Amino acid sequence: MNSKSLNPSPLRKFIITSGISLLVLVAAVGIFALMLSKQSRPLKTERVQPLTAVQAIHVRKTNYQEEISAYGQAKALKNTIVEAEIAGVVIWISPKLKGGAKVQKGEILVKLGPKDFLVAKNRAQANLNQSLIIEKQFEEEKTFVHKQIELAEKEVLAAHRELKRFQKLEKTQKASRSEVDRLKIQTAVSERTLLSFKRQKANINNSLDRVKSEIELKTTQLEDAVNNLKRTKVYAPYSGRIETRLIHEGAMANRGVGLFQIVDPNMIEIGFAVGASHFGEITTESAASLRLRKEDRSLWKGKIVRISPTINSKDRTFQVYVEIKKKKGTSMPFPPGAFVLAKIQGKLHKNIFVLPRAAFLEDTIFVIEDKTSQKKEAVVRSRQFKNHIFLGDIALIDSGLEEGEMIVTSGVEDIADESRVTIVSSTQSNLQYPLKTNLIKEDAL
Repeated sequence: MNSKSLNPSPLRKFIITSGISLLVLVAAVGIFALMLSKQSRPLKTERVQPLTAVQAIHVRKTNYQEEISAYGQAKALKNTIVEAEIAGVVIWISPKLKGGAKVQKGEILVKLGPKDFLVAKNRAQANLNQSLIIEKQFEEEKTFVHKQIELAEKEVLAAHRELKRFQKLEKTQKASRSEVDRLKIQTAVSERTLLSFKRQKANINNSLDRVKSEIELKTTQLEDAVNNLKRTKVYAPYSGRIETRLIHEGAMANRGVGLFQIVDPNMIEIGFAVGASHFGEITTESAASLRLRKEDRSLWKGKIVRISPTINSKDRTFQVYVEIKKKKGTSMPFPPGAFVLAKIQGKLHKNIFVLPRAAFLEDTIFVIEDKTSQKKEAVVRSRQFKNHIFLGDIALIDSGLEEGEMIVTSGVEDIADESRVTIVSSTQSNLQYPLKTNLIKEDAL
């Protein structure tokens, strides 16, 4: 048998393989079509878009008083480091001179050694007494010379009268020339004596002026010595509490060295740093409410008493101050050194819409329109607002809304213009917003 006749040709193999593959494919398609025909078709249902649940409020205009938050540190108006005014050894310290101890004005708290100052005082007193004695001697001598001058002046006047009389007699030859010359000599002697007394008086006056100057100087020296002796006792300058003792018994206290620090906790001031944008809005009549912690109730209410006229160029703030004086029978609400939180009355906005900031999506607000009466379903419309003011978690708008309109206050990120919403809660007025403490009535102005 021939080997070529046993092996089919390649073309024949391709035809057979392709035919078998085609039969398998046709069979598979037929089976799939049969299965589809037996499968039940699903019912067509209309897809309903769920409504977005939102909260809304009715808006109306009102008056809004800004509250500016600030913080500051309480400082005692009287906080003094008492220093030694003279140099001396500390010989005694009051048992009250301890931190926190209460002392009264004028109470002796420290004594310095007085020996050297007592000697200086006695020496100054002796020098002054000596000058006073010299002054008295010159005054007595001045009085005596003054009387001498009065007598000499009388003698000069008498000599001149006698000389004139004899000169007339000489013309009638009733008096000799020698007698007239003798009287001239006597008159000149009287005048010379008077001039001598006047010169003596001038010398005494000069000596008195010099002595009086010395007395003034020695009086001042005595006063200094007396004051230095008094300064050996150091007193409490005012009633308060001792903050720190800075000296010990036996130590040498030089002039200007601090001895103790005293504080009057009953009078404090608190300076608050406020942003420069509020400059001019706060006045000395602006109300302030203070507390130690944010969660505390207000511990003190009053008014701003002073305002800094300049703005700090580094942090762009200016200082406003309150002063608190302890009232009898009450306690001081803030100790010196405490950090204090403040709410300060700021600008008053009249006839304005007060909205929660959550109602804004950037500059957009969604207003409820086409609300059905039976269901709480509605369509929202977006409105753009450029002239609005954000203050913390609220916003102020003066126009662009009508009183009584409803605006969306929650879920604004999930809606857009013409979105359908369901209103889950609503209020009748923006006065129900949590910051209602800032909203004031017109008749309260």
